[in-house]
Order: sequence, then structure tokens, then C-alpha cells
Amino acid sequence: MFQLNPSLIPILASIITGAAAFLGVLLTNKFHFKRIKLEHDIEAERKRQDLYRDRGEELYVSVEKWLSGIQTNYLSVLRVMQGKLTYDGHTELTIKSAEKQTHDFTRLEMLIDVYFPETKSLYMKVHEARKAINKVWFEHERQYEGGDTDGLRFIAPFVDAQNAFETAGTHLKEQIKKCISAA
Repeated sequence: MFQLNPSLIPILASIITGAAAFLGVLLTNKFHFKRIKLEHDIEAERKRQDLYRDRGEELYVSVEKWLSGIQTNYLSVLRVMQGKLTYDGHTELTIKSAEKQTHDFTRLEMLIDVYFPETKSLYMKVHEARKAINKVWFEHERQYEGGDTDGLRFIAPFVDAQNAFETAGTHLKEQIKKCISAA
């Protein structure tokens, strides 16, 4: 039978104790690392959500300002069609309104492209609706510049196009709100 030399017992005990201590440190470090990584991941996700929410709110406000500015402009065009305002008066109102505009259209598009690409199709529908309004407007303007200032026949199609524009804008803003809520 194998007999252990009594002088090796303290050395073996030290080796076993050291190995156990080393294993304990490894396990502790492993669990500590997992906990830190989990905390880091949770914090990173919270920061991502905060950033996404902030950008969504910024986009919503930018879209609202942009749409409101366009609608204000179209209201003065409608007044021209009704004979309550001249195009010179409309131009003056447009210039005053433009001086108050604070939205950054480039930033608006960047936010859509980078953070909210799922809103791009609705954004394009707003542009299409705007083109429909502009078509009626430019037809009236051409007639007006030709000397015929009666715009009554343009009012109904212009208002219908404005309503379609407003609806498209509302859908875009609702989609932005959904995106923010999902974050």
C-alpha cells in the first residue's frame, strides 16, 4: 500500500488549499464578470432607448412644425383663391412666416433615414399629398397671373387636397408616436 511521507502532508495541504482558493477566485470572478456584463447591457439598452425616444420626440416636433408651416402657407393661398388676399399679400405673409420657422428640414430627413426608416413611406405620402395641393395652387396662380383673379373653381379641389395632406401628416405623426412607444 502507498504510504504518504509525513513531511509532504503540509505541502499537499498547501497545494490543495491554494488550488481551492484559486478555483474560488476564478468562480467569483466569472460570476462577477457576468453580473457586470449584465449591468452594462441593461444600461446600454436603457441609453439606446432614451436616445431613440429623444430622437423620436425631436422628429415629431420637427414634423409638426414643418406641417404647420406648410398649412399656414396654404391658408393664405386659399384666401387668395377666395379673393380676400392678393398674391402680393400672400408673399408678404409667407416671408413673415418663414422668418419664424425654426425647423431644420435636413435634420428631419436625417432622423427619418437614420432612426425611423419605418416612417419613410408615410413621409413620402405627405410629399405626394403636397404635390397635389401645389398642382391646384400653380394652376390658379397661372390663371391669376393671366389676369383672371377669380379662384372660386379652385377652392374645392384645393381644400380636398389640403385635407388629404392633413390626413397624410396625421398618419405620419401617429407612426412616429408608435415608434417612440415601442422603444
